[in-house]
Amino acid sequence: MEKLDIKNLKINFWKFKFLGIGTLGICFLTPDEKVLKIFLNKYRIARLKEFHPDLVEHFSNINSLGNDTYMVPEKLLMRGNEVVGYLAAFGKGRRISNFSGDLRVRKIISAYDVLTEDTQKISEQKFRLSDVHNGNILYDEELNHFSCIDLDKGSIEGESLTSDAIMRMNMRAINDCIICSLFGVNILYKTINFYDYDLQKLYEEVTLRDYSAIGDFFAYLFEVTRENDPTISMLHREKRKILSVNPVEDYYNRLF
Repeated sequence: MEKLDIKNLKINFWKFKFLGIGTLGICFLTPDEKVLKIFLNKYRIARLKEFHPDLVEHFSNINSLGNDTYMVPEKLLMRGNEVVGYLAAFGKGRRISNFSGDLRVRKIISAYDVLTEDTQKISEQKFRLSDVHNGNILYDEELNHFSCIDLDKGSIEGESLTSDAIMRMNMRAINDCIICSLFGVNILYKTINFYDYDLQKLYEEVTLRDYSAIGDFFAYLFEVTRENDPTISMLHREKRKILSVNPVEDYYNRLF
């Protein structure tokens, strides 16, 4: 994986588009449509090192995972021997919870096949996702495609977990995030409980046990809402009639 000395880079932040700031770093979009992520300070780098002591090896492992869905770091930014950031592929799209108007739920879930196939690929490489939340799974309406970004906190698992087990963990987390996003609920701060008993059971099934039952969940959701193909705005509008929202008790644990 290519390393770039940050001292030799001519970074003009005035020409970059600010994308956001997270628990580890701040992100910009460069003129050539790459994501530039700079870690905020030595404390944040040390926090990441608690989980991944060799950051060069860690990001090199992530770099090998890239596919159409998972946007990986491409070049490391170094200050001496220390990793201080990276350049990554840009995942086009928006948070699902930010969509409004007439975007249909069936169109979004029709992109699930490719998402599942690409998640299978990274799971076969023993990569377990972490930090799966609304801001890290994007949806492009024009391409009808998901992009998963900010893979920093994920990890290559050892022999104690099989690829199938990792796939189940990855997809259950993705299912939970997408379902929450459809109702405009931030999974980092809130949990949801459906009032309909059978819908709640299906939700628990696809987020705790069998991720592949996601089709059954949505089929029954359409029955509950009495809409064959609800829009995102309809789910946001009717949310209080369908589910309750509760604070997350282990918010800080979800960050890593």
